[in-house]
Amino acid sequence: MEHEKIVVGLLRTAIGRCPAEIKELEMLSGQDWKEVYKIASGQGVLALIWDGLKKLSAEYLLPRELRLQWVLNVEKIENRFARYTRTAGELAGELARQEIRIMILKGLGLASLYPVPAHREGGDIDVWLFGKCEEGNKWAEDNGIDVNVDYYKHSKFYYRAIPVENHQYFLNVKMDTVDKCLEKKLYDILADCPCAELPVQANKLWTPPADFNALFLLRHAAVHFASEGIVLRHFCDWALFWQKCGQKVDVGAFMNTLEGTGLLEFARVFTALAFDVTGIDPCCCPVPPGENKQLYRRMQNEVLSVVVQNKPIGKSAFTVFLFKARRFFSSRWKHKLVYRSAFVSRIGYSVAEHLKHPHLLLKLR
Repeated sequence: MEHEKIVVGLLRTAIGRCPAEIKELEMLSGQDWKEVYKIASGQGVLALIWDGLKKLSAEYLLPRELRLQWVLNVEKIENRFARYTRTAGELAGELARQEIRIMILKGLGLASLYPVPAHREGGDIDVWLFGKCEEGNKWAEDNGIDVNVDYYKHSKFYYRAIPVENHQYFLNVKMDTVDKCLEKKLYDILADCPCAELPVQANKLWTPPADFNALFLLRHAAVHFASEGIVLRHFCDWALFWQKCGQKVDVGAFMNTLEGTGLLEFARVFTALAFDVTGIDPCCCPVPPGENKQLYRRMQNEVLSVVVQNKPIGKSAFTVFLFKARRFFSSRWKHKLVYRSAFVSRIGYSVAEHLKHPHLLLKLR
């Protein structure tokens, strides 16, 4: 875990209040730095770790070739962010002509919470069209864009070569009663609380209210944790959200929901880890730290080793299937922490989904 500790220390340097010790960094070999780079990349925090190095003026410690590679990939992350932002703005302009508004989930909306927004790595552009999912799909099809509607939760299409997930539902409501309950609460929040504007290139995007994000981000992280796993980026999102938006959250309603849905234990451990690894002051978050030290260490080990665990050895169909099966059945302890339903029901759901969509069998995520 020594290399992982270096990554966490530099992450705290970048966004928290606990800078890493330069003496520890000076003792690292070229091979050590390669491991640090690999972990940072796999954890979705490569640009943030570079920020930490820059803050300490420690980038000179890296071997020249690795330093150049790191700079190049940070530039790629920045360029991708600019491209995603531009594309989201253009999409908002196109849909506005159809009287369709776009609310951004995660991604670009959360990036504004980071010291350097362009250094928050993302994947798809996740959108909710204020109840006009079908109209959004029709607009895409009318413009010659192929729309994949295999998944009930959201459709998927590519706009200017950027993947867009158009959400019909926020959560996986067919899998667990917790998601059904939270889905309703999220809609209630949207009905009662105004969304915030996110101006992009003279077009308007919208971001969810703080009460929405408090529940959505936590449940999203919990579901990922129980399936393919979470990475340090999820912790950064959570800690920075509370640091920047915590005062806007209805704390009483939020805590009541956690208790009512059985999410409190997960929230306590996840939150404690989030503030520990980021070095952000936890006083901004109402969730009390978890007292289950064994569970804390188990989640910590799970997250920090996810770069190794989440890759099968080999790429054959059988190898990938075996890897996914082992990962699935080893997650039973996580299922109990996140879901109300019995683990056997998750097995049935997974089998049904793979029978319906066989191509998913070889997808790692």
